[in-house]
Formats: sequence, structure tokens, C-alpha cells
Amino acid sequence: MPSSVYWAGLGIWGIRKFSGSQEQYQDALDTIYRARRNRRRNADLAHRRGENGDMEHAASSVTWHPKIPQPPKDFPKDTTVHLTKEEAEFIQDQIATTHPDSLLARVIFLPYPKSEFPWGHPSLAQFTPEHRELLNHANLLSQTMYGAAILYNLMLSEVKSSAERVKARQANGRDWLSSLDRPSLDKWTLDWVMPLAFKHGQIVSPHTLDFCMRWLDIVRRTGSSIMQDKTARALVKAREMRLKGRRSRFSNATALNQWRGAAGLSRMDYRWGTVRRFIQDLRDALEEA
Repeated sequence: MPSSVYWAGLGIWGIRKFSGSQEQYQDALDTIYRARRNRRRNADLAHRRGENGDMEHAASSVTWHPKIPQPPKDFPKDTTVHLTKEEAEFIQDQIATTHPDSLLARVIFLPYPKSEFPWGHPSLAQFTPEHRELLNHANLLSQTMYGAAILYNLMLSEVKSSAERVKARQANGRDWLSSLDRPSLDKWTLDWVMPLAFKHGQIVSPHTLDFCMRWLDIVRRTGSSIMQDKTARALVKAREMRLKGRRSRFSNATALNQWRGAAGLSRMDYRWGTVRRFIQDLRDALEEA
């Protein structure tokens, strides 16, 4: 659910202090409110006695960041998704504080990027060496795997006997081949994937990694004939059959009929479009203020 996504994000950015799930939070509300009342009462008693009070259990009743902006006076009437200046500054501070080494913490303070992909950011030279290296890997992976998406749609177009779509996908394939950075791809490997995933606690499917490695090898050795290469076609079809089984568009007529001709037919941008919209939201709030 969207609420679960937001719940996780609020925790990652340190806005939510409660460590449990939404359900656990709701179940614990009575206990939390009772702890807060007891804390205030004990603090009042300690104050009257001239004591500092016992703050041992104070943290247990803190569920949200103490400096989180207050809701507008007319909330929830006339509520919008637009940020106020105070809210934008608070979000920026939380990202920079909780994840100071992240690329997001850097780009949110830079001007709005018009680049289509993150590796085309105008301030790329100012990024850390680690960020630039990662973006280089991201660029080459995006370049390489886009060809597999084109071939997949080309093969489906052939199954559907759609001459128009076949022609369009063949054109996509030629454009893709001409855009490849061959010198960089010839010396590039995927040896960095598993160490990086382990470092960040991420899971990479061995089957997915194997597919990418085999596809990269085919891209290197086939050249301009890849769209007709039998090994490349068998690899793409096997991937589809493994992922979808009986629902594969290669064997399921219903699934094929639901195909609109361009499944996944775009280069991976790693949600860069979402990042750009997010940066624009922050910029709008700060500039309008």
C-alpha cells in the first residue's frame, strides 16, 4: 500500500522515530499516550520539588521528530500536496542529516537538473569519485540492457505478425546499436554487482545477474547482427518463460493479446524522473517563499 511506502520513507529520513510497523504503532498508541501523560506528571512533580526529574523512559514515548512542521491552521481543509518553505527546509535537513553520503543529499541542494539521466547531471564533475563510478556502471548497464528490451518486443511483434511493429522495433535496434559506447563496454564487467549489493544489504537474484552477464557477452561478440542472433533470442525467451511460466507472452495467447507493443521499452533511469520531480517540488517551495 502507498501508506506502507511512506511509512518506510519517514523512518529512513528520521522523521518517524517509532521503530515498529504501522500496525504496531496503532496497537501501541494507548501505551504511548499513557507514557506521555506519566512523563508530564512526573516532570511537573519534579519541578515543584526543585528536581530535574527522571527522563529514563522519555524516549519510549517519542514517535515523531520533535521539529516536524506543524500542519496548516486550516488542516485538513483546503489541503494540497505543495510544500511550504518550512516543510521543504525540514525535508532537506533530514535527508542531509540521515544520509549525508548519498547522492540525493547532494543533488537536492543543486539547481534543477534538466538531464534525462543522472549521469548527465550538469554538476557531475562535483560529485564524489564513488558517485561518479556508480553512475558510470549505471549508464553502461542501462545502455546494455535496453537492447534486450528491444529484442523482446521485436520477437513478440514477429509472433503477432505485426509488420508495422516489427519495422519500428528494428529501427529501435539500429538506433540502440549506434548509440552504444563500445570502447567502454569492451573493458566493462559486472564483477562489482555482488560486492556492492552485499555492502548495502541488497539482494540480487543469481538468475538476473547471470542473464545480464550472458547478454553483455552477446552484445560484445555479435555486433550489428544481435537482433537476429539465435543465442540472443533464446536467452530473451528463456528469461521470459522463467519469470512468467504459463503467463509468458510467447506461449499464452491471452497475455500476448494484452501486450501493447512496447513492454519495458525504455532505458533504465533508476527513477531519475521521480528524483527530478522531487527536486522541483523542493525548489518550488523555496523559491515561491
